Amino acid sequence: CREMSGPPGVLVYSRTPEGNDTLAWTNEQGYIVKQSPLDILQAAACKPDEPAVARLANHHELVRDTVEQIIAETSAVTSEGRLGPRNSPRRRAWLRLTEYAINLHTTAPLLYTSELGAVIKQIYDYPLHPDAINSLNRQLRAGINDRQLAELCGSLYDEHRLAITSETRVQQEAQIICSLGLAEQL
Repeated sequence: CREMSGPPGVLVYSRTPEGNDTLAWTNEQGYIVKQSPLDILQAAACKPDEPAVARLANHHELVRDTVEQIIAETSAVTSEGRLGPRNSPRRRAWLRLTEYAINLHTTAPLLYTSELGAVIKQIYDYPLHPDAINSLNRQLRAGINDRQLAELCGSLYDEHRLAITSETRVQQEAQIICSLGLAEQL
């Protein structure tokens, strides 16, 4: 790998119980030193023929400690932060649907439905279902309009695939998706 701009340790890509993806770099003592995805990915960059090095003896403990720190940080987040990062499909859908509902309520109150309010509430209260994350990411990138977004979310809501509610919650723990040891090159 190229010259590291930080200490040896582990990189951990995980998903919080709320469904938010996180990337963190923890040093050998178990302290998170970076959470900037760009910095972390640059530190992990290496050539395809780069020889592997032995992982740290406490690699798995560092991964566990990193995930525990991330959970502690995210559980202390304010209610506004419960929607995830500003570019998350959950936050973007909630913001657009809320604005759409306000506009409908003001300009065309007969078109506003209580289901739209229930959809918005469910997006705010619960993490998105994986099917919803994939659909919303794809459609938001494609430039879906507000009415179509409301219809898509309404359809997912009707099919119980919009959010992971208490009735549909399967996973309540953080998920470790990937970890990578970082060692100084000799």
